[in-house]
Amino acid sequence: METLDNGRQFWSSFNAAVHSQAIPEIQKLNCLYSCLKGKALQVISRYDIASENYEIIKRLLNEKYGDHSM
Repeated sequence: METLDNGRQFWSSFNAAVHSQAIPEIQKLNCLYSCLKGKALQVISRYDIASENYEIIKRLLNEKYGDHSM
């Protein structure tokens, strides 16, 4: 999967591989965390890995790094 340095490409890949799948949000969040490093990981480090934080974290990362059409 792409890194967040490649904003749109990352989100396109992540959406196809994870977000659009019928899996629990906690699993989606675990996948997202596993893709992050450096500053992107620091942006979300204050949030627990919990299903209720998935959309919050995804929105934060999209605002900072990503595909603003999502």
